[in-house]
Amino acid sequence: MNSPAVRARAAASILFALVLLEAAAARAWNGSGHELVAEIAWQHLDAKTRAQADALLLAHPDAQGWSHRVPAGVSEAELRFVRASRWPDELRFQRGVETHPRWHFVDVPIRGRDAAIPDPASLHGRDDLLAGLNEAARILATKTAPAARRAEALAWVIHLAGDAHQPLHCATAITRAHGDRRGDRGGNETWIRVAGAPPEKLHEVWDDIFGPPGEVPALVREARALDAAAPATPLDLKASDWVEEGASLAQREAWPAGTWTEATDTFSVGPDYLAEARRVSEQRVVLAGRRLAAELHLLLH
Repeated sequence: MNSPAVRARAAASILFALVLLEAAAARAWNGSGHELVAEIAWQHLDAKTRAQADALLLAHPDAQGWSHRVPAGVSEAELRFVRASRWPDELRFQRGVETHPRWHFVDVPIRGRDAAIPDPASLHGRDDLLAGLNEAARILATKTAPAARRAEALAWVIHLAGDAHQPLHCATAITRAHGDRRGDRGGNETWIRVAGAPPEKLHEVWDDIFGPPGEVPALVREARALDAAAPATPLDLKASDWVEEGASLAQREAWPAGTWTEATDTFSVGPDYLAEARRVSEQRVVLAGRRLAAELHLLLH
């Protein structure tokens, strides 16, 4: 018979494996998406807020690695700010630290294109994206908190503002194939086949819509072009409103036709689907960057 100590170690191993699985599934915009959000926010920050943000990020334990090889036309502070946006995802590969895997998403359950979106403020749990963003913002705004802790909180705020604008981090589909309350886990258990290609997770298609991270000057040009082309937008919304927007967009745009009626988890879509996903995602990163800048002006002053 197994001893209590053996059973405890086995239970701990299972729990650790489940946490790693959840963290892997929770990956949001890839590095390109998060860096676009951060760069757009940087362009909307005033000089005082930029200086305050950089002073904090210099206290971050990983700051030294964020400003190597500064390219022409990009400041060292700007590069640090952009690179910090990826840090919460990079935590997944570090042992002995709190990675907060559930902070990357809110599973607002939706049941069909004609169903009303529930209020995310009444559905979010104690350890989800909204809770994480609130906690990180609280620490960042606490001037008496240790600088390194505030620096980590700033990286989380930058990152989670991006997550809150990725539609598939804001909802889970309750379908015939995924009928329990957890649904398809934000598209992680729904697959799409684009123009006959091998199936891909719906969630990952949206995460990777901007392609792999590239050179910083190209990213800066893309961020500025997207921001310049976008119309003026309201910035006085709460994070729960960002999530509600995202859930509504996911319902209308992300899940393919047939999701709500067919008992399957794999759907075929055409190239037009990817073009529309890209268009929606471009709008969301601009909104995320502008809103992040507005929040940082409040939190750092």
